[in-house]
Amino acid sequence: YEALEMAGLVPNSTPTTQQDRIGVFYGMTSDDWREVNSGQNVDTYFIPGGNRAFLSGRISYFFRFCGPSLTIDTACSSIFAAILTTYAYLWRGECDTALAGGVYVMTNPDNFAGLDKGHFLTTKG
Repeated sequence: YEALEMAGLVPNSTPTTQQDRIGVFYGMTSDDWREVNSGQNVDTYFIPGGNRAFLSGRISYFFRFCGPSLTIDTACSSIFAAILTTYAYLWRGECDTALAGGVYVMTNPDNFAGLDKGHFLTTKG
């Protein structure tokens, strides 16, 4: 919320900020923290609040944006792919304003161990 406010986005204030022309594009790969917290307060919002497939839709719903809404999972390149997808949608005129970003948080040590054994992690940082 603060990032949108600091960017000066005021929905419906100009033709290019109409809520039906604002898209949300988010890259996200891991949601293993949900598994760690699976025994905690499972309610109506547990799955849509914790499952990566729902991320862009939740953002769109919260801000009442009605433009394209995509959550992209391409492993390590998810955030980059989300930004490229955002550019394509803007270029084609499918939306006039876009929120693009991503998150990648791995909290389960098993994920790191598996990636290391598969030689997916670099030793050079």
